[in-house]
Amino acid sequence: MRKDGSRFWAEVVTTALRDAGGELIGFVKIDKDITSRRSAAEQIQKLNAELTQRVDELGGANLELESFSYSVSHDLRSPLRHMDGFARILKEEHSANMAAEAIRYLDRILTAATHMGQLLDDLLNLAKIGRLELRRERAQIAVLVKQAIAELPTEAQERNIEWWVEPLPELNCDARLLKLIFTNLLSNAVKFTRKQANAVIEAGSRVRDGQPIIFVRDNGVGFDMQYADKLFGVFQRLHRQEDCEGTGVGLATVQRIVRRHGGEIWAESQPNSGTTFFSRSARGRKLPAKSGRRSSNVLERETVEILLVEDNLADAELALHALKKSKVANHVLHVRDGAEALDYLFCRGEFAKRDEGVRPVLVLLDLKPPKVDGLQVLKQIKSEARTKAIPVILLTSSKEESDMANGYQLGVNSYIQKPVHFGEFQEVLR
Repeated sequence: MRKDGSRFWAEVVTTALRDAGGELIGFVKIDKDITSRRSAAEQIQKLNAELTQRVDELGGANLELESFSYSVSHDLRSPLRHMDGFARILKEEHSANMAAEAIRYLDRILTAATHMGQLLDDLLNLAKIGRLELRRERAQIAVLVKQAIAELPTEAQERNIEWWVEPLPELNCDARLLKLIFTNLLSNAVKFTRKQANAVIEAGSRVRDGQPIIFVRDNGVGFDMQYADKLFGVFQRLHRQEDCEGTGVGLATVQRIVRRHGGEIWAESQPNSGTTFFSRSARGRKLPAKSGRRSSNVLERETVEILLVEDNLADAELALHALKKSKVANHVLHVRDGAEALDYLFCRGEFAKRDEGVRPVLVLLDLKPPKVDGLQVLKQIKSEARTKAIPVILLTSSKEESDMANGYQLGVNSYIQKPVHFGEFQEVLR
């Protein structure tokens, strides 16, 4: 109870005091007001309960979506197949006894049935993409573009199209979905350049604000930018069906894939002057300014004061922000896996020619980086005479007791729980 009579939650630590002979001479009690912490914990518990409820609701919605997809795949396709099948029988077996106008009507029925089948396929693919688990891997984008070109319909191979594929970066992405992006964009480019005697379709990349931007450009019919907001909507079309066939789902699929990768896509165009689609991934690795020594997504320096080992770009950005705000170091090297960290520390691989006498004054080490685990990196640092004096702070998302115990056993100096905040970082450094 406080002096004013109000009650509060407290954390109490009582310690026995003994004299030099070991005799008990008293106790020391320390009370710490944890009311705000308790209130925050209750709020977190409430938010977690709400989140659990939302997850359950989302699970129910996904089940309904799967049921709808099954219905589309089977129940709706059945009458469509019947319509298409019986119309074909009429045309193939009875067209000799039918008027020319009747045959024309049958052709329109068959065309509509085919188009409806394509719509169902595209809708199913769009729904499926929203549920697919992303399988991220390092992928050569140029390879995906060339594969997409090779698999385009026969029209693309038979026409006089000039293909330009510039050097493209390697990205951490789901390669199968990214290939689908290029298949859709390049198919559109082929379709909208039909009226060009010399069609040119280009895939390339540019760097803007340190981020790679991939683009697909054509010299086709283009569109009026005042309608750009309709471009990525389902069933939204900027050209008449008789001019350019399609279902109006392809660009919606492209946008969903890009957003699932945390990125954005947009287009720039003018009527009769072609169209360029740009895509940028928010999680893409920033590209460096050109340097004669090494590529890095942080400033290149001869002297590295802090080595940051973190594969998650969002966590790395927060850590770099905390470092900058604390003003404890100007020279930071960011590497994205444990193997690269060890190569730098022990002058191996691409770092073989660097000055071995230059060592970081601090290592911020993610507990679970790719290739070599954080604890294995820590073990090698602390077992080598030339590096064991370097302080190491582990960055962890969970602070599992077993990981902390193993870390301290291997010689870690401290832990910081991610995401890294300025206040916590300063407190650890004191």
